[in-house]
Amino acid sequence: MKPTVQDIRNLFRMAVQEDCPGKDVTSESVVPEGDISSFRIIAKERIISCGAALAEASFKSLSSKFIFRHVSRDGIWLKKNDLFLSGKGPTKAILEAERSVLNIFQRLCGIATQTRSYVDAVKGTGTIILDTRKTAPGMRRFEKYAVMTGGGTNHRFGLSDMVLLKENHLAIEARKGDGYIFRAVRKCRKKYPKLKIEVEIQKFTQAEEACESGADIILLDNMSCEEIKETVKIIRKRAKIEVSGGITLNNIRSYALPGVDYISVGALTHSFKSADLSLLIARD
Repeated sequence: MKPTVQDIRNLFRMAVQEDCPGKDVTSESVVPEGDISSFRIIAKERIISCGAALAEASFKSLSSKFIFRHVSRDGIWLKKNDLFLSGKGPTKAILEAERSVLNIFQRLCGIATQTRSYVDAVKGTGTIILDTRKTAPGMRRFEKYAVMTGGGTNHRFGLSDMVLLKENHLAIEARKGDGYIFRAVRKCRKKYPKLKIEVEIQKFTQAEEACESGADIILLDNMSCEEIKETVKIIRKRAKIEVSGGITLNNIRSYALPGVDYISVGALTHSFKSADLSLLIARD
């Protein structure tokens, strides 16, 4: 789900308002009125490019006078000193936009780069890497787009997209006694018959009931690799299988076991390293 130009304008407007609620007093002091400058944003390390066209729209939202010479494509590798974006425009607008642009797109390139690392780590296994809802408030559309740019797949965007019965939902139903997984799935199917239903289990002993309930996807949460192997045997392709919990770049391949369709990784959007981008104004 790629963010629209209006999406980036809304986010960028909020970011600039936070960064410059009045005047940029430094630029007002030293930059001549009407001054025009060339500028470039470069990668300071090897990264996956994400969002350069949205960065272009961000600058244009401040002034229609911006002209762009280079806009890097999403999903490509940039080496150190490669161009992310370059152009020309009002110097004061460049300096007003600088920090907000870098804050947003360093983040997106960082997520895309980290996602590519996870995707590469399970290459050849057939397992799909999913993101989660562990995103920064107001940034979800952008961060999930960055995951897609890095080769990952989006899980549900929000609580309205599909049913996901997690531990706390099941704890409520369990107050009524055994068979709570079956009852919870049945209630959801009756209420929202057109939506996919996923149910989270923590023990392989819950797998049979989860299958019999008719859940479309069964989420194996915080299970060991041995427990996952046993659970896959029980499920026997009666439902799709997602795995999550305690998974890192170092151990993810060991979780991409036969029969595991998805691995969801919260770290894609909550524990990434922002990419190193730098904006430089030409001296000519």
